[in-house]
Amino acid sequence: MIFERLSILGFAGILLLLSAPAIADTVPTQDAARAGFTPPTYEYQPLPSADQLVSAEAWQTVGMNAVLVEDFPNALAAFDKAVDLSGASEPEILEQRGWVHYMAGEEEAAIADLQTAATLYLAEQQYSDYENARSMVGFLDDQLDAPAISLLPAQR
Repeated sequence: MIFERLSILGFAGILLLLSAPAIADTVPTQDAARAGFTPPTYEYQPLPSADQLVSAEAWQTVGMNAVLVEDFPNALAAFDKAVDLSGASEPEILEQRGWVHYMAGEEEAAIADLQTAATLYLAEQQYSDYENARSMVGFLDDQLDAPAISLLPAQR
């Protein structure tokens, strides 16, 4: 009976993952629109088999799927491997990893990846992607410059 419940819960979790919308709402849509950028989307894709984990694209897929379940440490590890295998020459992978750094609270690492992605987009003459990545950097710069909100009462 316990195993039956576990398998039903496991099946429900898989269905939830498969039906989950792509994560782009890591910041409210209005904030992203107001800041003038579109965050990367992460859509579920079938996981590559172990013998297929030799390409940047395969590790990118692993990273995207980890983001969908908010497993940011493993997402970052997968995107790190994808960046290594691509020779840090794929701006989309760097952009996705940068946004995962942001979701994990690592704003400075996010900015570094997004700046590199923007530079690569510009070199590839992908001007709209370049502008989007630069806008994301601007948004993160603003986040770092924003005063921290204290939950402690003001001292008198």
